[in-house]
Amino acid sequence: MSNDQDASVKPGGVDVSIFIDADAILGKYPHSLDSDAPTPVESDDIIVITRQGMGHPTEGRDHVRLAAHIGTTLRLREFSPIPGGANSVLLYAFAGRDRGAAAALIAAPRLILADTTRPFPNDQDPAIPDSETTKSFSWQSQILRHGKAAYPMSFMIVDAAGEVQGYFSWTPTLTIKK
Repeated sequence: MSNDQDASVKPGGVDVSIFIDADAILGKYPHSLDSDAPTPVESDDIIVITRQGMGHPTEGRDHVRLAAHIGTTLRLREFSPIPGGANSVLLYAFAGRDRGAAAALIAAPRLILADTTRPFPNDQDPAIPDSETTKSFSWQSQILRHGKAAYPMSFMIVDAAGEVQGYFSWTPTLTIKK
């Protein structure tokens, strides 16, 4: 898939999944323990997948392209590619929330917490899943205008005990068009 594909508009919103390889980043970069001075990282260990409408997802590393109307809901979620691994990632600061010229493209993202039911395999009968209720979260915003801007995002890498291993930043280009 091209890093510059565009996606169709989805009336219910735009979902942006950010996959960050926490272990690779910890192995390549110095670990800043100051949330106000995160270590900048390149896009080599980050993949963004945008799902809009019934079309194919778009994929990118350093350029996120969205096709959306003004007022469309934007949901950002971050993931580590190894669920249940030793380290997790959490976004904590955005250009639109805290600083920068990109603030005019989208409203300040706000944290949305929810209880969700997730299935898991049943060890007695794998063909009949069990489920559990867990906490889920996303960052939600709205498209304010069309345009293009650098969009700094900061994230932390946290180990299984909840200890911050480092603060990092990444600056993709965000393009929003009709």
